[in-house]
Parts: sequence; C-alpha cells; structure tokens
Amino acid sequence: MESKTISMFMIKDRIIQMFRLMDELFWQPQESELCMKEYLYVRKRIKVIALTYILSLGSSYMGFILVPLLTEGENLVVEFYRPKHIPYIALYLFQCYIGLSHLIGGSFCFDIILYSTMMHTAAQLRILNKVIQGAFDIKIQTEEDLKKFKLLMRRCIEHHDFLLKYIKTIDERYASALGTFFITMFMCNVVDSYRFTTSTYLLATFRSFSYVVSSITLIFFMCYFIPAQSLQDEAREISKSIYFSKWYKYSPLAKPVIIIIGRTARLSKIVPCGIWELNLETGLMVVRGIVSYAMFLRTADSLSNGQND
Repeated sequence: MESKTISMFMIKDRIIQMFRLMDELFWQPQESELCMKEYLYVRKRIKVIALTYILSLGSSYMGFILVPLLTEGENLVVEFYRPKHIPYIALYLFQCYIGLSHLIGGSFCFDIILYSTMMHTAAQLRILNKVIQGAFDIKIQTEEDLKKFKLLMRRCIEHHDFLLKYIKTIDERYASALGTFFITMFMCNVVDSYRFTTSTYLLATFRSFSYVVSSITLIFFMCYFIPAQSLQDEAREISKSIYFSKWYKYSPLAKPVIIIIGRTARLSKIVPCGIWELNLETGLMVVRGIVSYAMFLRTADSLSNGQND
C-alpha cells in the first residue's frame, strides 16, 4: 500500500494529464447513443467495483485491527519497538490510523483510478469496433456521402492511433508503482497463505484468509488482470471487426482500414516494469505461484518440526 500512496503523490500531475487527454480526445457520451450506452455501462461497473472494494478490504482491515484486541496481552497490529513513554493504546490507534489512511488515501484511490482508466479505454476500443463495423453499411450515392465516409475513416484511424499510444502511456505511468506493489503483494500473500493453512487460532486464520481472498480476487483480478485482459481483447477485436464488415462493397475506399489492421498486430500490453503482463493467464500463474510457495513453506516447517521432535 505504501508504494501506491507514494505514487499518488509522485505521479499526480501525470495522472491529471491523462484525465485531461481522456476528457479532450476520448469520444464523449453526448456524441452518440452508442457512446452514452458504453459510458453508462463502464460507470456502473466502476460503482460496483468501488463498493465491493470497500466492503472486501474493509472486512480485511477489521480483521487486522480486531485480532490484537481479542487476544491476551497488549498486542499491536504490527509488532515493533515500543518506546516506554508511549502508552499501548496510543501505538495501537496510531497503527489503525496509518492502515486506514493508506487503504483509503493510497490503495483505494490508486486501484480505482487505474481500473477506471483501463475500463474507459476498453470502452473506447469497443465503440471504435462498432463504428467500423457499421461504417460500410452506409450507402454512398453522392459526393457528400463519399466525403462523410472518408472523414469517418480518417477519424477512426486517428482515434485508433491515439488509443494505442494512450495504452502505452498507461503502462509507462503506472509501471514502477505496479511493479513494486506486485512483488510486495506476492510475498505478503505467500506468507498469509502459509499462516492460513497452519494457524490454530480462529481469528488469526480469519485475518489471513480475508486478506488473501480480498487481495487476490479483488485487487489482482477485478482491478488489474480482468480490465487489462478486456483492454487486450478489445484491441484484438479491431481487425476482426474490419474483416467481418462489408468492406468489400467499397473496396477502393477500404484501403485506409488496412492501416488499422497493421497497427493491431502490435498487441496492446500492460507490463509493469517488464515483470508481469497483466492478463488472466498471468493472474492464474500468480495464484498458482502463491499456493506453491505457501505449500513449500508449510512442508519445510513440517520437516523442521519433525527433526526437532
């Protein structure tokens, strides 16, 4: 979470710039009924994810702060050196405040901003797909119709080129924060998965379980891997949309769309720091890796205890 909180301050201006580009160059909902429909769909998804995020991580946060209170002794959420002149309750409340501030001011804002950016970009690609599919249904009978058709093709090509650059910008803007976060979260999930399978204390088990479930299903998949996969799928659909459209009706005028087909050969990937490509396949690999390493730690611990006995 710390990496996200720091990133929110370090790349604040870049994020604002990306939102300005979105506001200026994205096809706006008032332009057509299709755009309005896609925007309403994306905003509904964002609301659902935001609410799910708050409920899921909220339960995980409550698990972390309640376990110390329900156990014997003066336990903290995270144990560290305790100065003698600072009372236990002050340290406990301080840790609760730090955790909540990182959760709301860092993790929640970062994840929802990234999620909404990827989903709005995917919606733009989806709109572009449908516009291209219907472009060749237009009857060209007059010079005015021909002019409108050429203008539409030019607009589609320019918008497609902009979206490819915008996806690359998303990758560059969030690369360092996501790379650091993924490495940290992977190790934390391995440790908590190990604790979940070995702990005999019910509250500690619940805390580890809620943390692993919320971080894997919500953050990794719902906020990162699924929207990134949607982004890639919509980018790939461009060439299919062109191929299955009625371009053959006006083949002399269809040459510009070949440019789009050529550009779609460059896959739109988001690869934080070149470590993990964000897609569903990588997400499943991450889950398998977490489970494998957790089982390895459990086996090593069992062997160590057996030797001691």
